[in-house]
Amino acid sequence: MTNEERDDLLNEIEQIRTSIERLEPEIHDQEARFASAVENSRATLIALRKDLARDMERLHEDRTE
Repeated sequence: MTNEERDDLLNEIEQIRTSIERLEPEIHDQEARFASAVENSRATLIALRKDLARDMERLHEDRTE
């Protein structure tokens, strides 16, 4: 490998490292926001299932009266 090729390779490596350092915090932030959105959706789904169960039970009670 020539000195020029080596220098080019070292420059490319440095660019990659810089990109990783720049992107890493952004990715972590996105993951945190996504996790929060998933938790909110999960809570909504649980609440909807409880509402459905309650309404189904009420419907069943009406049929037996």
